[in-house]
Amino acid sequence: VLEFLHKTTEKCKGLNKDLVFEIVKKEIKNAENRFKSFKNITGLILGMMTIPVSCTILNWMYPRFVEIFFPSLCSNNTEEKIPTKDAKGVRTW
Repeated sequence: VLEFLHKTTEKCKGLNKDLVFEIVKKEIKNAENRFKSFKNITGLILGMMTIPVSCTILNWMYPRFVEIFFPSLCSNNTEEKIPTKDAKGVRTW
């Protein structure tokens, strides 16, 4: 970019080349900073989007993992628990 600018400014008379180069360098630096900001924001958004997906997978996988590798930690009651009401009408399990 700077080589092209140097070639084109040689043809123009009465143009302050130093000022033009200064402006172009600042604009290139601003464009780089905008791109870095864009990368940071998109990285943050993509990171936030993966949280629900990973939590869903973990919630699905964890009980199965524990049942396979740590069966002593699981209650192996296959009976269905039916809530009943006591004398006061309060549900108990």
